[in-house]
Amino acid sequence: MLMTSNVETMTLDENFSDLRTVNVVARARLAGPRRLDTKLLASRLRNSQYGGDLTNARSVTLRFPLHSTVVKVYESGSMVVVGARSASSARSTLRAVARRIQRVLRDVRGLEGFRVVHTVWSFKMRRAIDRVRTYERLCERFFPSYEPEINTALTVPLEDLRVKACLHKRSGAVFGVKRDRDAYLALQLIAPLLVYVGE
Repeated sequence: MLMTSNVETMTLDENFSDLRTVNVVARARLAGPRRLDTKLLASRLRNSQYGGDLTNARSVTLRFPLHSTVVKVYESGSMVVVGARSASSARSTLRAVARRIQRVLRDVRGLEGFRVVHTVWSFKMRRAIDRVRTYERLCERFFPSYEPEINTALTVPLEDLRVKACLHKRSGAVFGVKRDRDAYLALQLIAPLLVYVGE
């Protein structure tokens, strides 16, 4: 958890609520063989789909509808999980997939090299923002983009933190977060520049 001063916490509390992780992208490797028989895995594992004909990287996609997570297993033995709600959930999903693969391919010896690639955080605005005037204020410090004909979200790339914030009228998200504190820092940078409806 990020340690913030009382002033910073008050700023976040005044502007945003319900800040939480909604998506974790993580990767790991299967210990064991150098190459996996992805066609065999696709034929033996439930909720799987073979992707060798469509892309150069032969892979198996496993779907977990209950948790809305997807795991992609590549021929090289690397695995990527998308849609997990936390790092521990991502790790346990990858472990479960490794165990399922071990039942089919006996020379697989477990999981190694787990790491979180990035996360997506969502939040709610305390009040509705005026996106046009907020865009004008954000242009003073950042390089935002706002094209209401194409997308209603106001996009703000924060290059120092290597994250991107998307602001809707009453909600938003921070993409590409590597560390939890980066989500808080991104919102602390944006908060003073928000213009609310009626101001």
